Amino acid sequence: MGFLRKKKKQEPIITEEVTLPSHVLESLEVEEGEHAFVLVEGNKLRIAPINKQKSAPIKQMIWVLLICVLVTVGFYYMFKDTNQVSFVGEQSIASATLLVGSLCGIISFSFFFILAKQQKIETSSKYIYWRNFPAVLISFGLILILFLMGFFKVMELTFSGASFDVYTASFMFFVFNIIITYAMSYLAIIMTPSLLTRVLSFVIVGGVVMSMVNNNDQDWWKENFSYLGTPEAINSWRFNVTLVFSAMLLVALIDYIFVILQQAIPESKRLSVLRVLLTLTALCLGGVGMFPYNEIQLFRDIHDIVARLLVVFIVLLICLLRWLLPKVSKEFLWVSYGIGGILILATILFLQVDYLSLMAYELIAFIFAFVWIIMLLQQLQNLVNQVNSFTVILKGQAPVKVQEIENIDEQVS
Repeated sequence: MGFLRKKKKQEPIITEEVTLPSHVLESLEVEEGEHAFVLVEGNKLRIAPINKQKSAPIKQMIWVLLICVLVTVGFYYMFKDTNQVSFVGEQSIASATLLVGSLCGIISFSFFFILAKQQKIETSSKYIYWRNFPAVLISFGLILILFLMGFFKVMELTFSGASFDVYTASFMFFVFNIIITYAMSYLAIIMTPSLLTRVLSFVIVGGVVMSMVNNNDQDWWKENFSYLGTPEAINSWRFNVTLVFSAMLLVALIDYIFVILQQAIPESKRLSVLRVLLTLTALCLGGVGMFPYNEIQLFRDIHDIVARLLVVFIVLLICLLRWLLPKVSKEFLWVSYGIGGILILATILFLQVDYLSLMAYELIAFIFAFVWIIMLLQQLQNLVNQVNSFTVILKGQAPVKVQEIENIDEQVS
């Protein structure tokens, strides 16, 4: 006759010890001798401490489930006397999700950002200053709202007139909210300079393109690029707000990157100069939206000044690039010189020769300046990766299966 025997909890089986530099252990906030998982992802090797590997997702799921259950109960009581709840339209699943889901997502993002700042969970968000948090939060919130509006617009075209009973509608509302809340909390956890750069690109391109589309019937391109932010344009506030929030997000991203760089390379005059010039460039970008080209003469003067200073600072950055970033790649250096030459040539053709129109000049300056700033941010991210990397020697051995044994019930005959 067989019987069951319960083994005591054992420590994970360790095949080899991995030696890492002391500053790497400090950055990971782990003690010497602590257990870690080693995972091969494609051609990359990832090492993660076991205790931090497990805790964050559990806390995240508890928070997500709690907030989603509460808002779903409120949704049910709101529509419990309704026979059928519309999928889209007023007083519908879509309108409730757009309002409540966006609010829950923003709250969840804020909650996990605060946990990161308090170092209760291990994320890269701890390097973002509190003063930059509003810009980051608003940018992610705007992207969430725009995504939901686009998604439900497609649903309206696809499922026109669809409606559900209150129980099915409540379940759908719960599913939408749990996806939104989990996604926003997960974005707060995995926030990196690369992610912020993508958000910056999306905010600028999305806001400008939307302004262009809304004013397509106004023939804005016959005036100038700044027309999108003038009172004559339709919803001109969108264009101006896009530039202001893009500038705020750019300042946050600059702070984020240079906090990491200056911790690794303290008292570097080159980094300080580069940081100041990039911050001034971001402020000029925000100034273009803060002071639109309208009937107020002071605003028009300031608008022209900051728009030209934006080009000046970018050209200055390009000219000093070899000194500010001596290890920059030759390819990026030559591309930068080419963009700088185009900006200088466009300025001469506009101001001196009077060949380019104001519309053409502003569009050329905006496109090339935006592209170069994104490329420079990518170069700075590569520099951050180099600072946080180190070289090791890899040696092969016979493969050994690693597993963790916990409370195994074994049947023995």
